[in-house]
Amino acid sequence: MYRIVYGGFWQETNTFSPLICKREYFEAGGIYFDEQITKAMYGLKTTAGGMLNYLMDAEDVELIPTAYYGAMSYGRVEQSVCDEFLSEINSRIIKSGKLDGIFLVLHGGMCLTEEDDGIGYILEKIRAAAGNEIPIVVCSDLHANITPKVMKNVDIICGFHEYPHTDTYETGLRAAKIGMQWLRTGVRPAIAWAKIPAILQAEACSTKEGPLYELNQYATEMEQSGKIRDFSIYHMQPWLDCENAGASVVVMADDMEQAKKYADEFAARFFSLRRELQYKPLSVDEGLDFAIKRPTGEMIVLSDAADNTSGGAAGDSVVVLRRILERQLDIRAACVVVDPPAAEQAEKLGVGATAEFTVGGKLTPKLQKPVTFTGTVQKICNPIVTETSGNNKGKVVNFGRAVIVRVRNTDVILVTYPQLNYSPTQFTGFGLNPADYDMFLVKSSLAYKFNCSVLTSQLYNVDTQGSTTSNLRSLPFTRIPRPMYPFDDTDDFGPTPASAGRTD
Repeated sequence: MYRIVYGGFWQETNTFSPLICKREYFEAGGIYFDEQITKAMYGLKTTAGGMLNYLMDAEDVELIPTAYYGAMSYGRVEQSVCDEFLSEINSRIIKSGKLDGIFLVLHGGMCLTEEDDGIGYILEKIRAAAGNEIPIVVCSDLHANITPKVMKNVDIICGFHEYPHTDTYETGLRAAKIGMQWLRTGVRPAIAWAKIPAILQAEACSTKEGPLYELNQYATEMEQSGKIRDFSIYHMQPWLDCENAGASVVVMADDMEQAKKYADEFAARFFSLRRELQYKPLSVDEGLDFAIKRPTGEMIVLSDAADNTSGGAAGDSVVVLRRILERQLDIRAACVVVDPPAAEQAEKLGVGATAEFTVGGKLTPKLQKPVTFTGTVQKICNPIVTETSGNNKGKVVNFGRAVIVRVRNTDVILVTYPQLNYSPTQFTGFGLNPADYDMFLVKSSLAYKFNCSVLTSQLYNVDTQGSTTSNLRSLPFTRIPRPMYPFDDTDDFGPTPASAGRTD
């Protein structure tokens, strides 16, 4: 039997968000120890579920679940929370005796309040506790920031291939299979990586069509032909201002020469697409005009992508809501706004009460401005929502408090915690019926176009201000290495030559 430790730390950081990710946000997302992990996550079609399901179903694996901390995207993670996680997992590693492998679920695009390289920090500390002989296997998001410290301490790392993320479960399975194949056969894959000096707009980087789809197809052909064993093309979280930032490629092959060769080739191909991968959203008024003139019987979904909660924004923007009220539009709309005081006020007033509300801009007052209106409390909701479809099916999301207030024909869902806001569940989970609305307003860069396609074909981003804006050059990047596209744009720089990953 192979004795395998399993654990994880999942958080995506937006360094432009002032919301420090504290323990309460991990409590809302889920903190689990030991057997709590398997009870909560086995069977889920998530990244964590994919890795866990494979290991639990394997007849030759003795699984040792340790610690798992999961939170939504916010600003930097409070150092003490990460150190607490490391203390929990490392104490269990040390007490577990002889081990054959450590399998981890790490988002990878994470910074701490005292460390830029969050994933590298975690891997370095776990490596120190486990020793050099034990393989460390990781599955991650394609928005991870791959760094020298990461590659010095990890043996196998697999990132999502797809964006929007529709292969999260498959990536967890993939990493687990490759890791266990090494243990079962004794044949270690060679791993190489290359860094790419580019940070690209999230909206421009869909892998479902266009140049990145073609790049993925080419890399998949190389894998199917046996020239490589696995690849991960990391776009990196675009709102990450940190040392060693930038996109990356990781390739595994039977020998290091092949791994380096294809890491170099994939990195060069990715970098060559930088000017082609561009995106420009609609203005707010253009989006609302589309809502007014939408095809008969079909609703529209607009996205305030610069306030993308799954990218670390606070979710407290009311730019579109303000414009609806300024234009006195009577379209039937629904939106989610993160505003703990307003949610508490509405809850205390109770259903049927009419009052003046000042909503939005409370979490990020330097980025967002509030709007004041007179509204009526429609419903006090159960704040616990379970995703019913898409790549997070089965995931339980805790909004802390949820109250629906109506102004004109718009239902404003006031919540406490910034959570996923890119699927119909963030509306139906609160008892709203899409058939009753002309428009949903979400907060997502690209993922909503996959999740909300079951509702409509009318899906548009609108141009607003926020910490997840597509206008990257408008953000105060100060820590990234230079040169870096799009902040520098000449033809005399490019990806670094591929380097070997961990070999000892």
